[in-house]
Amino acid sequence: MNVLTYLQVIVTIIIIIIIIIIIIIIIIIIIIIIISIVNLSWYWKVTLLILPKIVIYDKYHVC
Repeated sequence: MNVLTYLQVIVTIIIIIIIIIIIIIIIIIIIIIIISIVNLSWYWKVTLLILPKIVIYDKYHVC
């Protein structure tokens, strides 16, 4: 009985550790996704700001 409860405690601790690790991994993945989305939107804003100027410049340059 003593050995069983000892094993149970160990298993419980291992499960808790695994759950904590999984939660940390999920949080890290979410943070990475948010950062990449923010970076992408920033990149698109810059592209949308710069592209029309390049196109306009090209039109005037060709003329």
